[in-house]
Amino acid sequence: VVLAGVGELKLKSGKAAAAFHIFVQAASILEESEAANSKEAAYIRQSLSKVHAARGELNKALVASKQALEIYRKAGMGLSGGASRVLHAIGDLQTEMGQYQEAEATYLEALDIFEETKTATTRRCALVRKSLGFLQCEAGECGQALDELGQALTILRTIGLENTSEAVEILTCKASVLTRQGCTQEALSVLEEVKGVIVASELEQDVGARAALVIAEAEAMRHAGKDGYIEEFARGLSIIEAGAKVDTKEGAELLRLYADALRGSGQSAAALEQLGRAQRILSALALGRTHSAAKVLQALGSAHREQGNFARALELFDECEKLLTEIGLAKTLSAAQLLVKRGKVHHAQRDMEAACRLYQSAVDMHKAMGTSRSVWASKALLSLAAAKQEQGCSEEARACREQAIKALHDGGFQNARDTAQAMRHLRSSFVGVLGTMPPTEVDTIAEGLDF
Repeated sequence: VVLAGVGELKLKSGKAAAAFHIFVQAASILEESEAANSKEAAYIRQSLSKVHAARGELNKALVASKQALEIYRKAGMGLSGGASRVLHAIGDLQTEMGQYQEAEATYLEALDIFEETKTATTRRCALVRKSLGFLQCEAGECGQALDELGQALTILRTIGLENTSEAVEILTCKASVLTRQGCTQEALSVLEEVKGVIVASELEQDVGARAALVIAEAEAMRHAGKDGYIEEFARGLSIIEAGAKVDTKEGAELLRLYADALRGSGQSAAALEQLGRAQRILSALALGRTHSAAKVLQALGSAHREQGNFARALELFDECEKLLTEIGLAKTLSAAQLLVKRGKVHHAQRDMEAACRLYQSAVDMHKAMGTSRSVWASKALLSLAAAKQEQGCSEEARACREQAIKALHDGGFQNARDTAQAMRHLRSSFVGVLGTMPPTEVDTIAEGLDF
């Protein structure tokens, strides 16, 4: 137990390798004793899982967490707080790995424990509901996501934790869901609430909370078509830099988001500079073979595509594909997005057959993952529609756009920019939209959003 405590300190200080060896030593001591199936053994297994996750070894992390859960169950502690914490961790790993259906089942199992043990109004339960809400948004179930996040906030308010870092986390997630829906004014209102919580909870010095708020505001401004969002991203970066947090995994992630914003405003060269910086940070942290690194490779490829460097873009996408396969993420949201991005290169090169094949593969992958109602699946369908249109397959293009609109509508994205764009295409070709969405709704949404 003492060794495990030392290992936790090492992990928190960023020394994952040292922590790993300490936890292995602690686990070995327990296995040699009669405590191999004790709660201490489960705790150490879960600690090993944290180390693997910090090193980007998600498959190993998942195995370790499942071993911890099995130990709790063998010890007759399957309904304990420790077991629910491990289930939460397993769900988060499955979400990161794109195993959305499995993750949802895991979160629901954790919630069942809270109900059965009458601990449904606890901080841990609120955090599990927040994770479930995030997952549902990724899968294209925004209505359910907002419901889960609302329940999480209600729990915190019930137990007097409405002015805490957990509340900031959940409210920021809620704003992100609203932003994706296209409800940017509501999102910005929620972020005003976040500011109040940060002040009330004395988190003004919390670099992570402040930077997350600024980035969420920048994203909402970007989706609302408001000026100044690039400056907001830069402000978020300056907060991280001032707090000496830029040379971290979170700092690299912020640099990637900043680069996405720069790309969106046509500043591909500046984006490449920030992405190169993110890549160097991850390499220095020995995180060059992780999901975070794969996301940077995707963004680098997209930036090169936008500059017309198609050969280099495909090289980077190939490297990304190999990395995703290597780390066990070949059938995930990132992999589906990669297919679309590769398709766009072929699209730009006028190779419509190859583009259509890649777009269709992305659509099929979303179906297999249960994310057909997500924004990402709709983007794949809209890309496929554009390529089909250029091939002269107007009916197939129309069918793809209708599927995309239905998916966005069913997922709660009626006001999102993708919905408006797809509706414009349908309207311009004198095609009536689906019966669930009358022409007046098309005009209201499409004209109300100037994208």
